[in-house]
Amino acid sequence: MIGVLAVQQAFGAGGDTSGSREALEQIALGPFGTTALAVVTLGLAGYTLWRLVQAFADPEADARDHDGK
Repeated sequence: MIGVLAVQQAFGAGGDTSGSREALEQIALGPFGTTALAVVTLGLAGYTLWRLVQAFADPEADARDHDGK
């Protein structure tokens, strides 16, 4: 999204967005912006949780032998 806003600004169609904070503010001000940001936040939190589970619990049963197999 930041890239899209940067391209818009380069062609004169964008606003005064100059960083990620301003990009998130622009998204939040749009229709359903707060909802969209909440969904993305929940998705990223879920992905983080899943990667932590993968790191510690080995849910795919990729048990590795100690003899290098």
